[in-house]
Formats: sequence, C-alpha cells, structure tokens
Amino acid sequence: MNYISPLRLLKDVEALILEELQSIDLYQTPLSEQRLITRIKNELIDSRLYIRDYESSDTRKSQEAIAGKLQPVLEHLQKNILRLSEYNILSAVDVAQISAQLGQIMENTV
Repeated sequence: MNYISPLRLLKDVEALILEELQSIDLYQTPLSEQRLITRIKNELIDSRLYIRDYESSDTRKSQEAIAGKLQPVLEHLQKNILRLSEYNILSAVDVAQISAQLGQIMENTV
C-alpha cells in the first residue's frame, strides 16, 4: 500500500463531508444540527492546521507536541461524524470511509 500523507487524507475527508453538506440548507435544519455541522467544520479546519504544522515541524519533539493537540480534535471529529450520520446526512459507507481515513491519520501522526 502506498503512503498517503495525513494532510492528503484529511483533504479527502473534508471534500467528502463538504460535498454532502452542500445539499443541505443549513438555515432550514434544527439548531442542534446546525451546531453539529459548525463544530465539524471547525474541527476540520483545526485538524488541517495541526496536520500542516505537524508535517512542517523540524523536530520529532515538536511533532509529538502537535500530535498531542491533534489527536483529541480527530477523536471529537470522528464522534461528531457518527452523530451527523444519525441525521441521515452521511451514509454508512461514507462514515466507514471517513472513520478509516481518520484512523489512518491518527496512526500516522503519533
């Protein structure tokens, strides 16, 4: 299997999620769903920034520090993706693919 960078994996996850969210009128959804979508978007942005910093770090020590911040964000993102599927926004196949990719990112940024 070829190595895929964590940033590439996250961009794929982000594209998949945002593609599904485009079909939703955010202002026609319940407030709890709006908040969840906003949280997911923020977690995607935070993850992307942490991964960018992780990949551009000069030392292993700084990578470990960034990974310590990144892991909880990815875990929350994964939980929120599962919650999003409860609203039938993401299919089970999408959730499985996203979960696998997030798991791969977590493994590669330890």
